[in-house]
This record gives sequence, structure tokens and C-alpha cells, in this order.
Amino acid sequence: MTFLPRPHAAAPGRPRAARRSTIVVAALAMIIAAPSMAGAVAAEELPAADSAPPLDIHALLTDPYTWDEGSLRVAALQQLLNVDVDGRYDADTRLVHLQFLEFVGLVTDGIPDVAPPGPSAEEWAALRDCESGGDYSIVSSGGRYRGAYQFAQTTWDNVADRHDPSLVGVDPATASPAEQDAMASALYREAGAGPWPSCGRHLS
Repeated sequence: MTFLPRPHAAAPGRPRAARRSTIVVAALAMIIAAPSMAGAVAAEELPAADSAPPLDIHALLTDPYTWDEGSLRVAALQQLLNVDVDGRYDADTRLVHLQFLEFVGLVTDGIPDVAPPGPSAEEWAALRDCESGGDYSIVSSGGRYRGAYQFAQTTWDNVADRHDPSLVGVDPATASPAEQDAMASALYREAGAGPWPSCGRHLS
């Protein structure tokens, strides 16, 4: 059995992604217009794995992304677009990404749809209460299900690998409440209430 978290409110004080300078837009447009200039972007300025091939600016901008994707390429995209770099494809990143692609006339097929609203905070709280009594550090009697959403470690690692690789291998019961909530939300977006066969009835 696995469990889901309550959705987060956007972090207060986060810079609005749309407030980027026209200088940045113009510079990016020049890179797209002249692919040979892409080499001028220093590899060390963008997150990349060791021994990674040179960054393909066009592919970075036009490849398909998924909502709430957490990856090095998202961090590279955010740095290129001059938005807050956290490696997660969120609403601010999507807005600037879409605006830029439209500005330079590139295809926008890779832009994900806006995420659905999902369950309310009250519904997530009801799910947690049903699964674990709302205890983020609880472990089931057999040791298999862990944390407020009663994640099995294999399910947790599977979801983390797609959404936040830094959490792969982390014990769900020792992860922070915010991390457990984010993982549960990610799981819900992928599989709905199914991972909580009994308590999932609390989610819309």
C-alpha cells in the first residue's frame, strides 16, 4: 500500500518568472537564430553530468518536459531562461519557457499542460489521518510502509527517480513533511487515488 501528500502552496516571495529582462530574451533569440553561438555558452555555467556532451540549446528548449519534472536539464533550462533555478519544472518555469518559444517562433509541443488542481488540503489531511494518524515518522508494524502516506520504499524510490532524484534511497519516514507531501502529490498525479486502496476514498 502506498500513500499520497497534500499539495503545497507556492512558496511566498518567489520571484515572478515573467519578470525577465528583454535583454535576456534578445540574447536567447540570438542563440536560436545562430546555432553556432551555442558553443559560446560555457559548459560550466549550466548543470551537467560529468563528461556530458556539449549542451544542445535547441534541444534543451524544444524537447518535451513533464509537469513538476525534477532534473539537471530542467535546471539548465531555468538558468538559460534566467528564472529561479531549483531543477523543478513548475508554473514559473513553464510560463517563461512558453513565452520564449512563442517569441522566437519555435514549436511549443514540448510544453506540458497546466497541472490539474488535485485534492484539497483538507482531503490530503483526511488521507494522512486515515493512513498514519497524520504521523510523518510512523512505520507500519511489519516495517514495509513508512511515513504519513505509508510509502513502500520501492514506490518511493520509483517516484523520486522521476520527480526528485535526490530523494532516491531516502527512508520515507525520515523525509521531511514537505518532501513526503511533494512525493505523495507526484504519485497522485501519476496514478490517482489507486495507491491508497482504502484511504484513497478521501481524495477527489
